[in-house]
Amino acid sequence: HTDTDCIHVYVLDQRQLTADEQAVIKLYRAQAVDSSKVSLKEFIKSNDFVIPSPGVSLSSYKEFSNKFLCELDFFSDFFTKPPVAITGSLGKTTITRLFAKLLSAYEHPSGHGNYKAFVGGNVGIGMLDLVKQQETADIGVLELSSFQLEMNKKFAPDVAVWTNWYPNHLDWHGTAEDYFKAKSNLVRFQSERQHAV
Repeated sequence: HTDTDCIHVYVLDQRQLTADEQAVIKLYRAQAVDSSKVSLKEFIKSNDFVIPSPGVSLSSYKEFSNKFLCELDFFSDFFTKPPVAITGSLGKTTITRLFAKLLSAYEHPSGHGNYKAFVGGNVGIGMLDLVKQQETADIGVLELSSFQLEMNKKFAPDVAVWTNWYPNHLDWHGTAEDYFKAKSNLVRFQSERQHAV
C-alpha cells in the first residue's frame, strides 16, 4: 500500500479523445470520463479538486471555486527557478519572446555562460512541462493570459511585467472590472522582495 493508492485521477473532456490521448491517460493510471454521460457539474461535484484547463469557463460553477486548482498555482509549487511573468491585453507574446532573448544575451553571474531562459505559459513550453525541464534553465519567462491568471490564488513571480490594458475578453469575463481583476492577479501575491513593472 502506497500513499498514491488512494488517489484516483479522472479526466473529462467535452470532445472525443483520440487514441493517443487515451493511451497517455492510461499510462498515468488515470481514467477518462465520458462527457456524454456525465455533466461538468456532476464531474466537479464528485471530485475533491479539479485542475481545469484555462480555456474552460467556470463562471457558472462559482459555488465550487474552493475545488479548483489553478495550473499556475500548481506550477508555482514545483518550479524552483526565478519566474518572470508577462501579461497585457496586446503584444504580450512579442514582449515575452524579446525579454527571453535579451536575458540570453547576458552572462550568468556564475560565470558559466549566458542565462538560459525558457519561454512558457500561454506561448512556448507548457507550464507543467517547464517544471520537468527546469534543471536545464536559469529562469522561466512566462506569458500569462487573463484566463490563466483568473483563478490564481498564490503564484507570485519574481518579476511581473504588465504591458498594457484595454477592455478585452468581455464575453468571457463579463465586465471590464472582472477582466482587470483577473489581470491584477499577476501582482496580487508578490512580496516586497519581488518587482512589478
